[in-house]
Amino acid sequence: MQDSVDGDPCKFVLWSRGSEERFTLQASSASIKMTWVETISTLLDAQNNFLSGAATWRDGKRKGPQSCIPSWLQGTLLRNGPGLFSIGDSEYNHWFDGMALIHSFTFTNGEVTYRSKFLKSETFKRNMKAERIVVTEFGTLVYPDPCSSIWSRSLTHLRNLVPDFTDNNLVNIVRYGRDYYASSEVNYINQIDPVTLETVGRTNYRDHISLNLATAHPHYDDEGNTYNMGTAIMGFGRPKYIIFKVPADTSDEEKKKKKPALRKVQLVGSIPVRSVLSPSYFHSFAMTQNYFVFVEQPFKLDIFKLATAYVRGVTLGSCLRYDKEDTCV
Repeated sequence: MQDSVDGDPCKFVLWSRGSEERFTLQASSASIKMTWVETISTLLDAQNNFLSGAATWRDGKRKGPQSCIPSWLQGTLLRNGPGLFSIGDSEYNHWFDGMALIHSFTFTNGEVTYRSKFLKSETFKRNMKAERIVVTEFGTLVYPDPCSSIWSRSLTHLRNLVPDFTDNNLVNIVRYGRDYYASSEVNYINQIDPVTLETVGRTNYRDHISLNLATAHPHYDDEGNTYNMGTAIMGFGRPKYIIFKVPADTSDEEKKKKKPALRKVQLVGSIPVRSVLSPSYFHSFAMTQNYFVFVEQPFKLDIFKLATAYVRGVTLGSCLRYDKEDTCV
């Protein structure tokens, strides 16, 4: 580690034991840098560069003798990501699978307060109760009931053409009205308290709008309205891409009633899927003042593979494929 000299940029190199991977951190203040080193060093583990165990962090505060943080910077930055990659003796196989860990950085008068808590999703609670991984994720396949027969498991899975997804929302924090949600790209989102980071409860998009998948990266206009896109596949007619709007919720009376902002969701429009059994995968979209920009790319979701993934013993990630013969539209 190198220190800084009177505000000159410094560099810190952090690595995990038994690993060739290094993480280079740069800042203009050694004291601020130490905050990050201490935080990250408590989280990093040598095994596969994933976390084999982690604990939440509450109200860690650090103010350096020569703080670089301007006093006018006030507010809270919320972030989301995977934070736990093993439960009991079972381990996740992919970066997209770890249990969601919510982070907050609160800036007040030149000080930063850090806090983190695991998202208490249904997936998290089931895993913790069983003391092992019992819910299939993007790159990790498990059978919730290992004692049942293959025939019984197959019948259970086939009751739904599209399998139920995990609610381990580990990708982003989304705002709808005055509500904040941990989100991934499935039909479930989990509302959180932006101050305490406690999990308020799970919401299903399908209870408000007809879709199976939705992005974790919506866009916001100057009035506070939220625009997002999703995909409606089976159970909602011909497959299509959905554009929807959640109006800004400015009513204090509505807030007191604690009704979800999604109750006001509005369908803006839809785009038919060119290939009925292979809708395009998309991580986000673009929005201008007058237009929505959507790229239907040749990286696709195979509906048949998705519907039979559990029976065939493959992960959800294997249901995505690149169509070399297709073109972007």
